Amino acid sequence: MATPFRHICAALALCAIPFAPRILLAQDANNLRALEAGQRRLPRAPVLPRSAFLENRILVDARLSPAGDYVAYLREQKDANALWMLPTAGGTARMLVGSTRADRILWSRDGRWLFLAGPRVIAAVGTDGRAGMRMPLGGTERRGVMKRDPSQPAAVLLRERVAAGRGERWRIVRLDTHGKRVLLHEDTRWVHDVALDARGRIVALTRFEGDHDALYRVRPDGTLRAALRLQPMERVDLLAALPDGSLLLAGNPASDGLDGNFRRVLRMDAGDRLHTLHEDPRHEADLDEVVLDPRTAQPLAASYRSTVAATYGIGVAAPIVAAIKRRLPGRDIAVQVGSAAMSPWLVAERAPTLRDPRWYLFDPRSGGLRRILHDRLVAAQAPPEAQFARKIAVSYRASDGLRVHGFLLLPPGVDPAHAPLIAQVHGGPINHFRAGYDGIAQFLANRGYVVFQSNFRGSTGHGRAYTFASNGDYGNGRVQQDIVEGCAGCWRRALAMRRASVSSAIPSVVTPRCWA
Repeated sequence: MATPFRHICAALALCAIPFAPRILLAQDANNLRALEAGQRRLPRAPVLPRSAFLENRILVDARLSPAGDYVAYLREQKDANALWMLPTAGGTARMLVGSTRADRILWSRDGRWLFLAGPRVIAAVGTDGRAGMRMPLGGTERRGVMKRDPSQPAAVLLRERVAAGRGERWRIVRLDTHGKRVLLHEDTRWVHDVALDARGRIVALTRFEGDHDALYRVRPDGTLRAALRLQPMERVDLLAALPDGSLLLAGNPASDGLDGNFRRVLRMDAGDRLHTLHEDPRHEADLDEVVLDPRTAQPLAASYRSTVAATYGIGVAAPIVAAIKRRLPGRDIAVQVGSAAMSPWLVAERAPTLRDPRWYLFDPRSGGLRRILHDRLVAAQAPPEAQFARKIAVSYRASDGLRVHGFLLLPPGVDPAHAPLIAQVHGGPINHFRAGYDGIAQFLANRGYVVFQSNFRGSTGHGRAYTFASNGDYGNGRVQQDIVEGCAGCWRRALAMRRASVSSAIPSVVTPRCWA
């Protein structure tokens, strides 16, 4: 929980100026001063009720169909959710299910079925409204949904636990829309992920080995061949098995000259050599999301959101992503792609000052952007963006020289040199503040505070080395020192700025303390 300083503390915006050469937005001190001055000139935001900062949860999930011809979405309705389907070519949405506890949608590969997954049940619903299978989740089997089966027209993959004497075994099961189950693999260890070939056979899997994870190739007879041993905090997700025997991965393994620091998009060739396909151009953030072509399984876009939220197009998709970014400048965009040539893209627009995401269909041929899933009543209840605090990515040098990351939020219409400061500390500690909207921070900023969010060493999202840099020294140790030094450096600079601008005596002060 965030702990406030005494109101005599100066604002972090001015304090951050000494660190301007290391600001993650690559802005110099003059640009940072301009940002602070711009926020100060804005009208002071009215004191908003707490409910104004709660994100809209009415739209639970939205998914573009494989061909790009429909958007299926779950909309909150009374005490449950309703499933709707909107044609992307135009027209009105149609409700398929009036009440469901599902919070996740998976399209079948053929686009004829929707799998609705919730905490306790997975069910199949045809796009024509017919009902398919219904299967309980959880329970003593710990049954859970892994992913859509890419090798079948309409099936998903489940992970299940079965008792084996005094021990347990784990099964990977294919489940189709009619409830037919096919056992694909059984293992004595927890299986994180699997990759299937076009014939529906598991050709690779990752599993927990007791003190580390490992990636295995699966031979035709079902036996395993070790392909990659992972170190602690290394993890790979199996995105696809390609026809040439290579695997598409997302992860941070160290191998063949790769340092294994940042999470990125990778290809493991048939000889088990790793090749980087895309990584953060800033060399600051872990991969957050990757989008694949539904036809070829090749990566089309990669997003990084640990510092500055940025999405990059890959290969043939680069000009399309660039066109979307031109239409939504400075925004965090998330995209979904259909398999049909030049079919509409589903785009979510997000920002630190945008409480609720906005949804669009983007036409790659014309460059047109059409807003969809727009609830005018909900939008009318959201405060204008100008009433929210500007969120700026910053970094500073700790006393031992490590570059520490974080964010600061500048409330509109507030003079930072005379504002109180709050250091908001994330929990976990294996977690991190993200570049997007933060309701708690915005609430505090609306009350006149400048908010400092430190992604101290030990935080995730900034690479494996950064996560391990704490050496377990939390509490009153090195991690706490990162937070205190960020605050103290800001304090000293703010006092200097105030002395330079105010001739009257500044009240005596006590060096501020910061509590995690």
